[in-house]
Amino acid sequence: MRSLYAMLGSLVTVVASYLVALILLDNFYFSTSTPQDSFALSFLVYSIGMIAFPILTILVSIFYFKYDEMINVRGIAVGGVFGVWLYMLLDEHITIFVPYSSFIQKLLSLLPLLFIIVGYKVITRKLADNKVKYVLLGTVIGFIVSYVTVIGMRAAQNSLTSYFYFDTFEISIVLGAIAVSGVLGWFLARENKTKTNEV
Repeated sequence: MRSLYAMLGSLVTVVASYLVALILLDNFYFSTSTPQDSFALSFLVYSIGMIAFPILTILVSIFYFKYDEMINVRGIAVGGVFGVWLYMLLDEHITIFVPYSSFIQKLLSLLPLLFIIVGYKVITRKLADNKVKYVLLGTVIGFIVSYVTVIGMRAAQNSLTSYFYFDTFEISIVLGAIAVSGVLGWFLARENKTKTNEV
């Protein structure tokens, strides 16, 4: 589980950092620059992000794995996964209920970082590792299965144009599968604990 915590913790840390970097760029550059300059910088930031993402994720994962005893990596992973899930859910559906607002968008972008901090403080090593393990494994399996399912649906419909861009319906499938599988993982952990106590 140490490697799983390190991997998930690094993923959510890099995602949260990228979202915060976009907020800072928007506040100090995009809002004051011309549309042409904004487009050029946006493309540059996106390109650098695509290249740097796997490199940073690997480096942070190694760092978390090495210093797991000193850093609450489990709290970062659990809080971050929930924060990213909530960010994606609200980012995709909030415009249904309220008009688009750049301020609200920035608040949403801070959710992953906020939940990483909360998870670091709240998810202590005293909590049952068995439940955390099963919930995280459930969310990972739910993501993989739903992602492959969506890609398979696109391939069957001859509409597979991207492995990364999903529409609202497809994102809802993935997020719903992650939530359901996480809850199932939690119940499975409870069942296993009950059987263990009976034995």
